[in-house]
Amino acid sequence: MKRTLRYLPIFLTFILLPIMISLSLAQAPAGVDPQAAVLLERAREAHGGEALRTLRTLRDVSVLTFLDPVGQPVGEMRAVSLIDLENGRLRVAFSEGDELTFIQQLKPDEGFTWTPQTGVLNLPAAQRRGLRQTFYLSYYGLRFGGENREAAELLSETTFLGMTGKAVRVTTNGFTTIYLFDADGRLLAESFWSDQLGEVNVVYEDYREVGELVLPFRLRQYVGEMLLAKIEVQALEPNVEITDADFVLP
Repeated sequence: MKRTLRYLPIFLTFILLPIMISLSLAQAPAGVDPQAAVLLERAREAHGGEALRTLRTLRDVSVLTFLDPVGQPVGEMRAVSLIDLENGRLRVAFSEGDELTFIQQLKPDEGFTWTPQTGVLNLPAAQRRGLRQTFYLSYYGLRFGGENREAAELLSETTFLGMTGKAVRVTTNGFTTIYLFDADGRLLAESFWSDQLGEVNVVYEDYREVGELVLPFRLRQYVGEMLLAKIEVQALEPNVEITDADFVLP
């Protein structure tokens, strides 16, 4: 159990995104390469278009298999995530079997962790910022398309972790990530910097339709090139009702 818990903060930054492409050169904000903005619009369209742009909340149920440095499983946990994009709230609850083992949650002005051993602990500002990054990564971050970006740069064709595609480095609300897209704008992989871990890379696979959204159901997560965990999504429920009661800690 202790061996598995030490990996948990890594996943709390990921669990962890129609209008047709119409962004004109004049609409692109300063610091945004117009070609990068067009690719980001194409990516939003590929993952649900207007349904992704207006996504308010998401409930994600996943099974995480943690791996050691030689690729052998060292633990498995179930994670239930509530992502409230509309109100800037996040809650991730981990369990082993029927035992609730770890909760971490974020609100705009506070954040907490909980375990049966420690009870409730306040998160310092640096860790709250790490959790807040979740809203600007993965397909969640694609909901902005080419809009409201501080910077976006189209990179040369890039290969990492065996995936080849067009890459865009994008900064949104102070958070930077590199997206790798296929020719249709579908998200293949992502790379970003974590203050706790260094370079984090994620591969997205097994896309399925969820209503009007198109979302990945299998992820591989790396620190550098070391595979840390595999994630199998069991259920994704967009725009579920999330209330204050869902954020009550044990």
